[in-house]
Amino acid sequence: MLDLAIRNGILVLENGVVCGEVGIRDGRIVCIGQEGEIGEARQTVDAEGKYIFPGFIDPHVHCWDPGRGIRDDWYYASRAAAAGGITTIIEHPLSIPPVKDEASFALKKRTAGEKSCVDFALWGALVPDNLKELEKMYAMGAVAFKGFISYCNEDYPHIPDSVLYDALRLSRKKGFLLAVHAENAEMADTGEKRMKAQGRRDPLAHMESRDEIVELEAINRVIFFTEQTGGHMHIVHMTIAGGAEQIRKAQQRGVDISAETCPHYIAADCRLLEERAGFAKCTPPLRRPENTEAMWEYLRNGTITMITSDHTDYLYEEKLAAKEDIWACENGMPGVATLAPLTLDACMNRHGFSAAETAKLLSTNAAKKFGIYPRKGCLRIGADADFAIVDMGREWIVDGGKLYYKQKWSPYDGWKIKGAVDKTIVRGKIVYDSGRILAEKGYGRFINPREISEESL
Repeated sequence: MLDLAIRNGILVLENGVVCGEVGIRDGRIVCIGQEGEIGEARQTVDAEGKYIFPGFIDPHVHCWDPGRGIRDDWYYASRAAAAGGITTIIEHPLSIPPVKDEASFALKKRTAGEKSCVDFALWGALVPDNLKELEKMYAMGAVAFKGFISYCNEDYPHIPDSVLYDALRLSRKKGFLLAVHAENAEMADTGEKRMKAQGRRDPLAHMESRDEIVELEAINRVIFFTEQTGGHMHIVHMTIAGGAEQIRKAQQRGVDISAETCPHYIAADCRLLEERAGFAKCTPPLRRPENTEAMWEYLRNGTITMITSDHTDYLYEEKLAAKEDIWACENGMPGVATLAPLTLDACMNRHGFSAAETAKLLSTNAAKKFGIYPRKGCLRIGADADFAIVDMGREWIVDGGKLYYKQKWSPYDGWKIKGAVDKTIVRGKIVYDSGRILAEKGYGRFINPREISEESL
């Protein structure tokens, strides 16, 4: 007998959608069929009229844990993820201590294992003095290594060009993936100082201080180094169509470079920054409407292969401080709970993407890029029984107080979205059901790409 059957739904497979049902046993998918084909089960979910997506994956989440406990932690971030249909989060290093060696990676893994409600994988940090540590973290299960060629902070310092070049050479030799926050550090710093000297403290001063050229130059530099070394590179949270065009041309030349973007760069623009000030302040900044519209071409043609949240949770009071002075708060905003609904609405309702195409952007492509496919990211026999059951006909109003964030706000508060997550299932267990979190702290498991590569589904 099956442990769980999901019946009467619209199954989102890798090559299209079919009406049918899916059976789960011991946390894995064991059968997929038409109505009445898969047999009896101890528990049944009726998904009539709803899409059964492979569980969504967010490969760009900052949990701040261990570290600044007043902000987010693994428990709150993973509950919010579950509420948004996310079954696996891949956490970026921004916590303290920096995830730069075996000991700090083990601490991160242990902390997440004790608290996460959904499955998780981990990035390692690339910092100026840890090239010798990368291979060790890779063996422990790091999916990739992220560095800042922009300025960040003393725990995650700016990566000089010489270190980036050496890291890419090592990437080619060892086969692992690197990623960068691509902004020209000096230009961004100078732009901010210029705005302050002019007395500019309005929200759009933030965007203008880091105009498109700041990101474009950095992307071009990274492409050049990647092409020269034969390394493996991923550009995180790309915001500009001009950068996407350069990446497209590099991909056509055979350069191994990929890119992601975020909902706030394709479903929002600088008008949200102008309206909500610090609550919509992030880096790179929200862009002008014409650029936002141009980004869609690169989602359609496959240059941009995934949409991520870049989730980071700041105190409401921190962001409110920037109402009259945009420089008075740090950069970043929560988004793991709204990643999938915003993307589903924008892709399927407003830009004509199919459910299968949207599933690639929210799940399959990330699973493949970060080495956890086919255990994650698809509906197929033998894969983990991870699902997001979505009602694309239901409209709802964003209320950050109901999204399970530790800090009870969202930059999209008040927005109407069409497309709602009804249930989230991780390894056959319902962890979110119609507004209720059902998962226990610590239910989530660490996903090690090194082990998946040896599996045979």
